[in-house]
Amino acid sequence: MRQTNNNEEKFDFNNLIKLNLEKELKKEKEQNENNKNYGQVGIINNALSCYMNSVIQILKNIKKFSIHILNYNKDDIITSSLRKILINLYYSNEKYISIYEFKKDFGSVYTKFAEDKENDSTLFLLYLIQHLNKAFKEPNKHISSIYQFKDLELDSFEENKLEKFLNKYETNNNSYINNLFYGYQMDKIICSKCDHSIASFQSFNIINLPLIKEDKKIIRLQDSLNFYLYTKDNYDKKGFECTNCGKKYISHLTCIIKLPQILIINLKRVGENEIYYHDIEIPFILKAKLIDKLSSYNKQYELVGFVKHIGNKKNGHHIAYSKNIFDNKWYSFDDKCVKPEEDFPSTNKSFLLFYQTIDDN
Repeated sequence: MRQTNNNEEKFDFNNLIKLNLEKELKKEKEQNENNKNYGQVGIINNALSCYMNSVIQILKNIKKFSIHILNYNKDDIITSSLRKILINLYYSNEKYISIYEFKKDFGSVYTKFAEDKENDSTLFLLYLIQHLNKAFKEPNKHISSIYQFKDLELDSFEENKLEKFLNKYETNNNSYINNLFYGYQMDKIICSKCDHSIASFQSFNIINLPLIKEDKKIIRLQDSLNFYLYTKDNYDKKGFECTNCGKKYISHLTCIIKLPQILIINLKRVGENEIYYHDIEIPFILKAKLIDKLSSYNKQYELVGFVKHIGNKKNGHHIAYSKNIFDNKWYSFDDKCVKPEEDFPSTNKSFLLFYQTIDDN
């Protein structure tokens, strides 16, 4: 898909943000030469907060995200509290800090996170991104999630029409967070009897991938992606009845049409009766063209962080692994404990993956 002038302007703007962050971090580093732990500060596990700790440690190492939070000057309790955390994680002389105030602020807005109990990193990240997307939206813009297009044929869908739809959506949802974390997909429901179809176009910020296919374990990330995008034929969808012929059996096709700058993948390790801890072959370099089927987006993604879960469904622990933006080396963040890792740390038991386009590092 040909890039528009608006996209070219956004690209220049994002490069400027990257340069500003590097300049700001370098300045702070020069002013604090006694601090040798840049980006290596841990987080205390206050009230079972490891699910928050792990996500925050990775987000702080995404430059484009960090600079926007650091420059935040609006009246939003969650974003202001997150900004204080990032400053401490970058520049504190302590070996670890507390996020107790942030957890309290977040719980005051979203009560499901208010209690002192174990929670899910993916759910927390989902709420955080959605909140920041609203906080950073431009004046006179609104946040919506789904457009419906009846009788839309994907096989004959012209690229210029697709680009028009995306431009309209991005115009109505103009937010820096939206530009950074949100991609777009099209879902098509097809009647297996008469081929009548209904398509929906929606945004996403996290792709949830299955690890079980027909009672067999999926052992490659690419296989899971293929299964997610594969047409599921002839199944009975509860509540569905074809408006053309009245039959209830359908086919379902999911198609990614635009990927975000930061691609977040959640591997669905928690099943109905067990946790799927089997090893998954996770590439550190991921080709966009293997996912984005309709556009000519041909970039590569690099794995820059992931979260592991250790334990069981009721009692578990989250550990983050991320590339430090100061020295570009991998570290593990196990609450207060921060350790350097090998060039490519083991992704065993990981479930939340953060990929970034390589030219956006």
